[in-house]
Amino acid sequence: MHNPVITLTSDFGDRFAESQLELVINSLNPSIKFIVAENNIHPFSINEGAFIISKFYSFAPLGSIHIGVVDPGVGSTRKGIIIKSGNYWFIGPDNGLLYPAANQDRIKEVYVIDESKLGSLSNTFHGRDIFAKVAAFISLRRPLLEYAIPHPISSVKTLIFIDNQVVHIDPYGNIKLYAQPNGFILGETIMVKKNEKQIYATYCKTFADVHPGEYLLYNGSHQTLELAINTGSAADQLGIKIEDVLQIQKLPKTI
Repeated sequence: MHNPVITLTSDFGDRFAESQLELVINSLNPSIKFIVAENNIHPFSINEGAFIISKFYSFAPLGSIHIGVVDPGVGSTRKGIIIKSGNYWFIGPDNGLLYPAANQDRIKEVYVIDESKLGSLSNTFHGRDIFAKVAAFISLRRPLLEYAIPHPISSVKTLIFIDNQVVHIDPYGNIKLYAQPNGFILGETIMVKKNEKQIYATYCKTFADVHPGEYLLYNGSHQTLELAINTGSAADQLGIKIEDVLQIQKLPKTI
């Protein structure tokens, strides 16, 4: 038997906002476990949020409910949606944030949240006043049509990642790219460019394969290409930010 959980991915950046969602959920369903997957998405970066959700959602027990709140359009005409995929639920703004993960797990049904059925709401904190409530309702198996309206799957806002785009930077300054190794061979040198800045990195298995202070590219734990410096911050050294797009290519072979 599975024990579903409710998860949160957000750009809140503090416990104050996060704890309010947790308390709303707990007040409605004290038995459901609430897990913060990531509370420090770079502000307003829908792309990073979508990448993070797409890489962790499947580790949760089947039937779990994933809330995403990276919502620069909060309070506007953008819709709040519920997506039922093959094995999970996704709740959040219809701005592309939920699409990559839900699409990976095969979208089955989509609903627009009927805000008029949820009582008093703020204009700027739909994570607490809408998405947390709806997640709790779903965990309690309350009928969806009590608070949501069926919506065409084809109308959901999509999000397509750009090749070689920076989709996450961890606290060490390691850079996750939306990219595959592209046939790189262990030990070969790869050129990486951002605008006029250019560096050379060794494609290898792990940090210890290069000397401290040297750049490396490697296939990370989420099967995406990562750029790092052994015991240093690649992001700081190169001035790279979330959603930058890098140029990555092998050096031509010399005869």
